[in-house]
Amino acid sequence: MKAMHSPRFANQVVTNLAANVVQGVLGIALIPFATRLLGPEDYGVYGMAIVVGGLVAALCETGATYVLYGHFPGIPDGERRALISSLLILSTATGVVAGALLWTFWPLLDRFDSILASLTPLEKALACMSVPFRTMWTIVSPILISQRRSTWVAACISLQAVTGFAVVLLSLYVFEQDRTSLFWGNVVSAAAGLVLALCVIGRSAWAVPQLRWLRKVAHMAPGAWFAGLTDNVRATIESGAMARAAGSAGLGNYNHARLHYGLLLQGTNAFANVLWPLALQDAKDRSSQFMRVRLAWNFVYLCLTLAGLVFVFFGDHIVRLLTNGKFDQAAAWIPFLVIYLLIQNSGKPATAVLYAANRGNAISAIRIVCTGVALLAIVLLVPNFGIPAAIAIGIAEMSITRVLVQVSARRIQAIPFQDQWVLLGCAVIGSTWLLVHTLALSVAERASLFALVGAVLLLLAVRSIAAHSKMDTLSHLRALFRK
Repeated sequence: MKAMHSPRFANQVVTNLAANVVQGVLGIALIPFATRLLGPEDYGVYGMAIVVGGLVAALCETGATYVLYGHFPGIPDGERRALISSLLILSTATGVVAGALLWTFWPLLDRFDSILASLTPLEKALACMSVPFRTMWTIVSPILISQRRSTWVAACISLQAVTGFAVVLLSLYVFEQDRTSLFWGNVVSAAAGLVLALCVIGRSAWAVPQLRWLRKVAHMAPGAWFAGLTDNVRATIESGAMARAAGSAGLGNYNHARLHYGLLLQGTNAFANVLWPLALQDAKDRSSQFMRVRLAWNFVYLCLTLAGLVFVFFGDHIVRLLTNGKFDQAAAWIPFLVIYLLIQNSGKPATAVLYAANRGNAISAIRIVCTGVALLAIVLLVPNFGIPAAIAIGIAEMSITRVLVQVSARRIQAIPFQDQWVLLGCAVIGSTWLLVHTLALSVAERASLFALVGAVLLLLAVRSIAAHSKMDTLSHLRALFRK
């Protein structure tokens, strides 16, 4: 329990939260400026290009993070440096090759999708350039987290946010790049964060690589590669199906709703970056109750539930204010994306147990099965029922994934169930959304109901802490946030 009382632990949480607050504030501040010149169609085209870039980056999935998390805690410093350099070389090489192939074969993509055909050559080039940055970040960030240097991850996130904000505004209002400004912001911010991360990693990035680590990656690669491919094929087909059902404007509205989801996701990552090494450490102890993980994540679940309620009661006003009234349709979808985010962040002990036991292939198999079923459902339902069907499929897919992860982990060791607040949060958000959209409530009535439900949730949180006082929960919670 010593790590829970460490000032360094609390400082890391606060620093990561501060970085994500900076990112969130700048992301929200950018919306009114960008939407003065850009509309849902522009964001729909940009979102489709990002999905294609993600699909190509998925072709570079090798399972390197499985190897990193499974071996990094238990090897000496010299081998750690060799592990880091080996994984960095692998991610860089695959990313560069994949980006070059995307540029080469892009004319073939234009024939299949009219949205992609509307991209300018510069936008296509920038989308291709983002691929190696994306593949490198997927291993650079876990390296810093494994080294318990998540404060530097926070610094990279802050740098990316500031750089992206500045580049998009300059491109829009000074260089008059219109939609291309979004692509410039994406590429330049990614490059800035990556350069800082590599500087922090330092000489470990230049250590002599070892073939044995590449062999271990090769053992994980087939399952991880196919899982990453199916994930991104699913995203590509989902975007295409939504574009056909709702048009590029509908896709742009959905992408705006996803923007709010992404901001909340970054907030959860502030905790995940600090707590993940502790979860892996607890997973090595078969008698662990994961109390450190439970305390922090219950707080996160409570905050996500309150955020979901904000969008249930006031989402239409928030979105209308931020987007100059251009993305009003997105407001109704944001609460359900918060439900998805709650489920996505559940089951932390079970996930840590699988990673610590080097069961990366089991995780890949679960992802492949669930994504395959979801893909079939998307093809059958989204063209007819549109974006609501896509959101419902995503929630069902993530729920099944978490259940299967729990089942697989419990075959290795006993794991306490810690997701009561996830279930409560999903129920509260869903029921209040149904109530608000059934009754024509005034703003004052919405505010009163929000205050009432929020007060009940806070009371339950206090009683939950009191119920675990015998386990010294209150002192742990104080230590967690003491600076």
